[in-house]
Amino acid sequence: MRQTKAIIQRLISGTRILFNPSKQITMTSVNSVRKKAHEMNHQPPKIVHLSANFLCVDKGYDIKINFDDPTERTLEHQLKEMFPELVDPAVAHSFRYVHRLDYATSGILCLALNKRASSLLAEEFSKRRVTKYYLALVRGHLEDDMLYIDVPTGDLIDNDWPGRRCILTHPCCKHPKQTQTLIVKLETGYFDKEPVTKILLKPITGKQHQLRVHCDHIGHRVVGDFTYSLREDVKPDRMMLHSYRLTANTILEKLDLYTTDPFTSDVLPDWRPVTVCYTYKEAEDLASSFIPYETKKVKHVTLDCDKG
Repeated sequence: MRQTKAIIQRLISGTRILFNPSKQITMTSVNSVRKKAHEMNHQPPKIVHLSANFLCVDKGYDIKINFDDPTERTLEHQLKEMFPELVDPAVAHSFRYVHRLDYATSGILCLALNKRASSLLAEEFSKRRVTKYYLALVRGHLEDDMLYIDVPTGDLIDNDWPGRRCILTHPCCKHPKQTQTLIVKLETGYFDKEPVTKILLKPITGKQHQLRVHCDHIGHRVVGDFTYSLREDVKPDRMMLHSYRLTANTILEKLDLYTTDPFTSDVLPDWRPVTVCYTYKEAEDLASSFIPYETKKVKHVTLDCDKG
């Protein structure tokens, strides 16, 4: 069966997609994919963009991208069932994953469908020419409208709980690197009757767990962050961090990708926004024009430290 725009639209009913008809592929039936998804612990990812060069998806929360244990269901398994003709046996884990998202984080994830596309997009990431925006709900009511966090993070060496990150001043911090995040306040309100703030985050750098560690550092941990709450924040059914928008330019094509907002009161009945500080559009405009240490009315959070 040849790939057509109508087929793609039926597959992702209700989802925005950018379509490039230059490549013809076949795919499994929609009903078959959805039936298999119900047998899994997760719904299949929504397709945000599909072309001859890139497959970009809205990854679900609490699912690994790939894993060496074949018995554990991952995003890789989902995509292999949805698009068996796109599997590349020449690469590990079937697809070219140009960047990553944490297990608990949902949102946009880009996969390259050929070696050239992978190389070009990876170069954009390495040169910090890819722009990403995240949405999050964090504990407490944030006082400042905008914060620029310029606090190095590194590996937290802890045999009891490996894989965590920490800020530079932690006594067990190793290999700290420059880490910078911009935060813009969107709304304040209450989640399950507890004070919560909805924020837009723009990572300037791209270190592992950067956004979660920086939010924890300023005293506004991401709602549902099991890891950085030391296993205490377990009431929500997910961590409230979502990769909402990604833009990147390559000589092959321009990517400008959005998902839907998962942190609205329609989606989360326990979330009750009370005060709007900035709309998303206003916040993104502020973030896109931000210049570190030059833009006014921004609180700067730094560490006067020369460790490492």
